[in-house]
Amino acid sequence: MNVDTTSVKDDPLRSSIACSNQIRKSILVFLSFDSNNCIKKFGMKSIQILNLVFLVVVSACQQNAEVAEKEKENEMTGEAQKPLFELLNHEKTGITFSNTITEDDTLNVITYDYFYNGGGVALIDVNNDGLKDLFFAGNQVKDELYLNEGDFKFRNITDEFWNEQINGLEQRRCNS
Repeated sequence: MNVDTTSVKDDPLRSSIACSNQIRKSILVFLSFDSNNCIKKFGMKSIQILNLVFLVVVSACQQNAEVAEKEKENEMTGEAQKPLFELLNHEKTGITFSNTITEDDTLNVITYDYFYNGGGVALIDVNNDGLKDLFFAGNQVKDELYLNEGDFKFRNITDEFWNEQINGLEQRRCNS
């Protein structure tokens, strides 16, 4: 005689079968109640609470069975659940901005509650090419603007952008 030593917790399929058997037993017990006798003995509130607990158990087991079925399907097809996001390094993206904050005796979270507030990221299409460019605002470091070149590649254009803007303002002021 072969004895299966796999625990119910280790095998999602066995877990869902065990849960279904538990549901069947609960339904039989539930249906065999003499409702009038129970109401007299325990009161209507107790019966309502019991019904609610029963419904929660049934729905939890059903969700468990659905999850187990999907996991079994993924195992059979060899598909693992892929992560929603992937961490890309600065060599691939070109983004080297770091909002480095240095604490000292006068500037720290004890003396200034909002010490860590203020840095941020903005998405903006600076050159109207349809790609979202990135603007990083720093607390103690200079802000940086990165031009989106597509395929998650960015180029730091902070200096050339500000030079263009300053030159444009000077030309407008001179022409006025």
